[in-house]
Parts: sequence; structure tokens; C-alpha cells
Amino acid sequence: MALTVILMVAACGNTEGMNEDPDLPGLTVRVGGEEFQAAAGPYCWRTGNTTSCADASGDPFGYGDADKPITAAPGSEISFEFDRPPDSFTVLVKEEAGAEHPSAGPPFQLPEEPGKYGFMVSGEWPQGEVTFLFVVSSTVDASD
Repeated sequence: MALTVILMVAACGNTEGMNEDPDLPGLTVRVGGEEFQAAAGPYCWRTGNTTSCADASGDPFGYGDADKPITAAPGSEISFEFDRPPDSFTVLVKEEAGAEHPSAGPPFQLPEEPGKYGFMVSGEWPQGEVTFLFVVSSTVDASD
């Protein structure tokens, strides 16, 4: 009986929390004439019978290169290019003061008010979901 239970659990293939990184899609962001790769944040991704999940911080200001944001002029257009197109995606903008709101688009634009803005781009694929994070510093000086 115990062997049957162990085999049933092993057959499920759920390896949540394992250290192997799955082959996640990537996201290229273009804003203010610059192009960069967004950091992958929280995700759940299935490869074959294996599901990997990372419950990483979803706060773009506390993640990766948040202390080195991309700089662009207020109102600049932002475009996203996924290396594997998702079935759908949403964009959430977080102000440095903490307020969050969905971004209407496409096209997507930085707010007209200068400041630091964190972006959370969440995509859905048949294999799972990935949220990408990045920070943009919107300054009037960036338009020069």
C-alpha cells in the first residue's frame, strides 16, 4: 500500500520548489529609445509532467535592478516583445508611493507625471503564467 502511494505521488510530477529553472519565455521592453530584458518574477510553468513554481516578490521596486531603472520622458510609449507570444497578458503599473493601477493599451505609455514607475507584465501561456518586472524613471531631462 505505501509503495502504491509513493508511486502515485511520483507519477504526478509536481516538483514545486525544485532548484531547476524551467525554460521560461522572455520579455524585451522598449521605451525611450532603449531596449532591455525584463526580470522574470513569480511564475508557475509546466514542462512535460513537471511543474515549477517560484513565489518571488511581485513588487518591481524590490526586485533585481530596481535601483538602476531605465530612464525615459513622461508619456513615452512602451512596447513589449515576448520571445514566445502569450495567449494573453496584462500590465499593472505601480507608483513609487504604492498606488497600483492597470495600464490601458496597447499602445502602452508612461504616465505624464514624472516619477518612478514599476511595471508588472503578467502573461499566460498553455504551459503556465509568468510575471515580468521592471522600473522606469520618468524625468523631463530624459527627453533631451
